[in-house]
Amino acid sequence: MHRCSLSCPCQGGELFSGSRSQKEKPVKARRGVLLAAREGAERGAWIRETVEELLALEGVERAGAWLEETSPEGPSEGGALFRGKVLDRDGTAVPAEWNRLSTESPLPAEVLNEKKSVEYETHGEKSGPIFGPLVGLVRVLWIPVTSHGVFCGMLLAGTARKSSALPRHAAERVALELEFLLEQEQERRAARRQQSDLLIWSQVQAQLARKEPFRAVLQDIVKSCTNEDNVHGPCAVFTILGERKSGLPVPTPSVAGLEETLEILAASGEAA
Repeated sequence: MHRCSLSCPCQGGELFSGSRSQKEKPVKARRGVLLAAREGAERGAWIRETVEELLALEGVERAGAWLEETSPEGPSEGGALFRGKVLDRDGTAVPAEWNRLSTESPLPAEVLNEKKSVEYETHGEKSGPIFGPLVGLVRVLWIPVTSHGVFCGMLLAGTARKSSALPRHAAERVALELEFLLEQEQERRAARRQQSDLLIWSQVQAQLARKEPFRAVLQDIVKSCTNEDNVHGPCAVFTILGERKSGLPVPTPSVAGLEETLEILAASGEAA
């Protein structure tokens, strides 16, 4: 709080007095990706916190983070699709399309295939085409993000200054934090699926103990495979459970002969 007063010497008195507050621009505290996840944040917040952590590193003027988009329908045409966030340190708005990348983009082979970090000058001999997030940058650092050794995303740190060094080791530590969360998420998902399987198995055992009709038990099993309410189950479009009527074993149904017959015992889903 600052006080000031103005007086008029000729009148020997005070003209007026007052006070004003000097407001400082609040600095946004960064939680960090690990703390954000601990507070219950979802993937979108993980990506945002990761980008902000990269921008806080010395020499980084643009940062990006992308994770592979998972879909029940499987991978989309044109390669794997990655969704994320790109921000500039000075707050300059960047095109929204930069938030999406495809494996068909001219990304460094070291990142996609070898899962190694790579740093280069965008106009150097070893650089590839300049696209999207690289526009306006002179030096860039790409860092792969993996989960249990499987490539699932990437980070970008860049600068428009040729002489500016990029903090490679610090940026790789940020990637490790994100990888830890992804692996933890994957393990929790696997545990929930296992718990769902155990629940179904306990229900089957109870039905058999009550000597319920065998076909009714099988029908409940196939229904559990297509049950959309069970998000931790298979969520199959359709399920068929049948019995082969020939005695000769075959490695796969596709190699069975024309004389093979299959008796459908239970079915569930769209095709059923």
